[in-house]
Amino acid sequence: VPQLYNSEKSGKVCLFNYNDMDESWHQRGGDIRVTTNLEFGSSVSLSADGNVVAVGTGRPYSTNITNTICHTNVFEYDTSNDKWNHRGKCLGSDEMSYFSVVKLSSNGLVVAIGAPLSGKDGNEVGHVKVFENTQYTKEWKQRGQAIEGDRAYNNLGYALSISADGSVLAVAGSTALYIRVYKYINDKQQIEKWQLRGDKIRKEPAND
Repeated sequence: VPQLYNSEKSGKVCLFNYNDMDESWHQRGGDIRVTTNLEFGSSVSLSADGNVVAVGTGRPYSTNITNTICHTNVFEYDTSNDKWNHRGKCLGSDEMSYFSVVKLSSNGLVVAIGAPLSGKDGNEVGHVKVFENTQYTKEWKQRGQAIEGDRAYNNLGYALSISADGSVLAVAGSTALYIRVYKYINDKQQIEKWQLRGDKIRKEPAND
């Protein structure tokens, strides 16, 4: 449950478990907050087992230590202490602008981040980046290239979907009348990329 507009407009995310015995919802862990951020919780995605959550932001922020531009944070549930801990560092880049859209793979080890308002000179072409994590290091690294919008105000990354294993990605913009589907390729020659799968899929206009 994201709460974007608390008194400081910093936002928070709360997660709940349903108890069949008393037929009620109980909060899992404490509130998830990033105190330096604005509009934390603009986008939320949960792993299949509910133990990993990715949280996007409405506005980017800069960390004091590394000066990283942050747009997405990933948290892992600590069952022993009933709390949510950061998994690796926050994710983002200088090219990413206001508002991020996040989607997690089922196992919580791959996250796709859409930045639909990004682009040079404010042209909002949008782009999508994918990051992968290991359960051992807890650190994130980019998987393949950034997927860019192909024209101004395309807002690519406004809508995302990722397969259970994180190897297939569907992306769309807010204004484009098509959906692109990509397959992650990582062959023995160390060629790592997102490859377009088939032709673009045309969307039907909303008023049809």
